[in-house]
Amino acid sequence: DLFGTSRMTVNRALQMLAEEGMIVRHRRNGTFVAPHVAEHAVMELRDIADEIEATGASYTYELLQRREVAADQDIADRLEIVAATKVLFLRCRHLSDGEPVLIEERYINLVAVPGAGQESFVDMPPNRWLLRNVPWSAVEHTILAVNATEAQADLLDVPLGEACLLAFTY
Repeated sequence: DLFGTSRMTVNRALQMLAEEGMIVRHRRNGTFVAPHVAEHAVMELRDIADEIEATGASYTYELLQRREVAADQDIADRLEIVAATKVLFLRCRHLSDGEPVLIEERYINLVAVPGAGQESFVDMPPNRWLLRNVPWSAVEHTILAVNATEAQADLLDVPLGEACLLAFTY
């Protein structure tokens, strides 16, 4: 009675918490905080080509740059590798009915995905190749709103500073 609440109100609150999975109630043993269960967002990994073609538009792809580089500290941290590990850097442009819609900059860990080193990526975009050739168990996808840099604006044929989405997939 410390909080001036009726037994019926407390019981109802505990029942609601139990229904939400926040507590576990055991008759004659007590009420306990439920063990933490990790939440996972399950998403289907989709190919940008499929997304564009689903709208009825024609999809095309251009490989703009392909080179092996030593991962700097930022890329190494993102890929959970040691800095200076050899990675494959790809810059691509995806088009819908001939209009640029997406610039893809991707780093691929050549130790984890050795087959990528032999792939030219001239005819097949990296995302499609990876979806077909690499088993995915965990992916981190981050999307940021940014203003287009000069290089991005040129590649996307938009004004400098235009609002764009920047996506990172690891």
